[in-house]
Amino acid sequence: MLPMLIGLGFLQISELLNDVIAWVFSATPHSATIGLFGRQLQRPLNEGVLMRVYAAQRLYQFPMGVLAISLGVAVFPLLSRYAARGDLPNLRHSLNRALRLALMEGLATGVGLFLLAEPITRLIFRHRRFTAADAANSAFILQMYVLGLWAYCSYQIFVRAFYALKDTRTPLLISCALVLPNVLMVAGLIWVPWLRAGAFGVATAVTFAVNTLILGALLRRRVGPFGGGKLAASVGRSLLACAAMAAVVHLARLPLAGRADWIVVAVCVPAGAAVFLATARLLRAPELRELLTRAKKDPG
Repeated sequence: MLPMLIGLGFLQISELLNDVIAWVFSATPHSATIGLFGRQLQRPLNEGVLMRVYAAQRLYQFPMGVLAISLGVAVFPLLSRYAARGDLPNLRHSLNRALRLALMEGLATGVGLFLLAEPITRLIFRHRRFTAADAANSAFILQMYVLGLWAYCSYQIFVRAFYALKDTRTPLLISCALVLPNVLMVAGLIWVPWLRAGAFGVATAVTFAVNTLILGALLRRRVGPFGGGKLAASVGRSLLACAAMAAVVHLARLPLAGRADWIVVAVCVPAGAAVFLATARLLRAPELRELLTRAKKDPG
């Protein structure tokens, strides 16, 4: 189980290392500079960055846990059954179906969180010592994180496909190989003036995108093509639905300027979700039918 735990926990391991970097490079009243290569430099991160990053992490991980990880857990027995039988056609079909669902969920929730990052962050976290400035900074970090939400969701499917093939080594090796690049990326990007703490989100998104693409390429070599055309068509439909959702959310926010955050969230979230689902239905997205109806029983 150890390789599986490390592979599935790669996101948590990355976040732990990011927390260490945030702690080291955060300025405090007693230590505003840090010595690097014989020079004293101003620490690039403000005091309290750990809490702001923590808030952003909780928000982007919520839909991933509710949707993507649940989907990965649900599809794992089916993938394992087909892999044990050597039934590669059905394995590829099930993999394609799960990936389309994961990508649809990841794109929809990612765009939604990107658009409503500030009101959601303020609504949930702006209390006591968590100020408006903290909420704005945390919302920006969240927006950087959700750039990779499609990859976080797809990763859950790919890694379980390897486990179904009784290969726990490949995902582990790839994850371990990407730990150092992720750390170096964060350590470099936090010095970019306009990015700062947003570097944690950007580095995580890029690292997981690379990880997911590598796993997909290796799995294709292992089991054969698993419907790249269908995946591309599904992503296209989801992006069109996301565009319609983004337009409606933007228009809905105009008359709500200055209103309480709970009103903005209460109006925009259902409106955006309804438009996304309606657009997907108009585009006859099969993923929508699979999400909203009971899946047919496996004939095997």
